[in-house]
Amino acid sequence: IETPVFRKNSGQWDAQILYRLSSGHTSIAFYKNKIQFGLRKIKSQKLKKGQNPDNVSYAIWDMVLENSQANLSLQAEGIKDSKVSYFRGNNEQGMLAEDFEKLTYKNVYPHIDLVFYLDSRQTLKYDFIVNPGGNFEDIKLNYQGVKKLKLDLKGNLQITTPWGNKLKEGKPVSWQIIEIGRAHV
Repeated sequence: IETPVFRKNSGQWDAQILYRLSSGHTSIAFYKNKIQFGLRKIKSQKLKKGQNPDNVSYAIWDMVLENSQANLSLQAEGIKDSKVSYFRGNNEQGMLAEDFEKLTYKNVYPHIDLVFYLDSRQTLKYDFIVNPGGNFEDIKLNYQGVKKLKLDLKGNLQITTPWGNKLKEGKPVSWQIIEIGRAHV
């Protein structure tokens, strides 16, 4: 099983996609001001040898960084040893795509960064880093293409995909880094 990584777009995908994370039937594309989530499923596994599955369906939705700053930048950190070559059209030399451990949207909002990473269970996580001078109330996420959004009794965000699958984002947690570690605020 391939470990998910943040792969840089070196020309193998649409030019608006800056990085992509793929794992199994899930693909997450990182654009300048949005993150696009995609799920893929094959409707029928009964294919004859050599036959392409034309019965694939996709559920796609976006998490748009509303009112984000025009000067935000997306930076990758923790380059991995792995590299992948993509061959497209008549390009015999291919495109070399680098893999990374973490992505940071710098300056999404004034003095606020957004960091994406994988936890120890290889689950995608993200943190908004509110630096001195930043205001957490500037953070606005607009989910487009989902069937339903709902907060549960514990404060978790329940996302119903276009297929009706329910996904959960944990409730927001905030902390401040002090000399002895993290202090919840």
